[in-house]
Amino acid sequence: MTNPLTFDDWLIKRLARDAQEAAELLRVALEEADEDPQGLSLTLHYITVARGGIDDLGLKIEETTALLNALGKHFRPEPLAQAA
Repeated sequence: MTNPLTFDDWLIKRLARDAQEAAELLRVALEEADEDPQGLSLTLHYITVARGGIDDLGLKIEETTALLNALGKHFRPEPLAQAA
C-alpha cells in the first residue's frame, strides 16, 4: 500500500513544476499580505522549498521590492546570538 500524498507534498510538486503558477501564487499572497501576513510567509516557504528560491519566477523589480517591504513590515528578524 502506498502512502497517500499529503497536501504539502502535492503543493510542493506542483510549484516545482510550474514557475508561472508559483509566481502568480506569490503575487496573490503579496496582495493579501496586509490581511494575512502568515499567508505570505507560508507561500514563500512552499515556493522556496519547491524551487530553491524565487530567482526564476520572473518577478519585476517592483514586485521584488514590494515583497521585501511586506516582509519587513510584518516580520521582524531576531538578532543572531554572538558566538562565544
